Amino acid sequence: SSTMNWQAIISGDVDLDIESWTDNVATYPTDVENGDIVDVGILVPNSAQGLYVPRYVIEGDAERGIEPMAPDLKTVQDLEKYPFIITLPDEDTDIDRRLAAEGLNPDIRFSTADVFTSWRMVEAGLGISFNNRLTSTAWQEKVVTLPFMPARFITLGIATPSIKDISPATKHFIEKVQTALATNKMIARP
Repeated sequence: SSTMNWQAIISGDVDLDIESWTDNVATYPTDVENGDIVDVGILVPNSAQGLYVPRYVIEGDAERGIEPMAPDLKTVQDLEKYPFIITLPDEDTDIDRRLAAEGLNPDIRFSTADVFTSWRMVEAGLGISFNNRLTSTAWQEKVVTLPFMPARFITLGIATPSIKDISPATKHFIEKVQTALATNKMIARP
């Protein structure tokens, strides 16, 4: 959830958020405690985060005569050595928090509001970025995913402002998700 979307949930303008990045919402614990939102459950526990780099930057590309440019890119601290693409800068996202927690000041060359645009920019060789594994499954051919060491994770959940005030369709959807979670029919990819 972006900050704007989270506020829309709390105000009741949005009935349901099925991709609540609870680690990205500083007020999340207070919002749950105050009853401003209902945490319906976790959809994806522990989605690994990692660095995303054009494959040729790490491995080179013999067909195009490109030597590896960053074969030593291994850790999150190495981010400062290379051009960086940031998604949703200054939006209090997991990227902003991770950079702050690691004490990093990467060489930000590009920014975008869309993770898939970040991917395309990485794929085009404009820089490196990071995000979670959940968004990276379709990009493995041209982009290398390097997991953070030590591993870092995010959790995605479902949130709603009030179970009693949501539409019947939303209520039905939540019940189905809760049943699937309870019976292990929704399995997050490792």
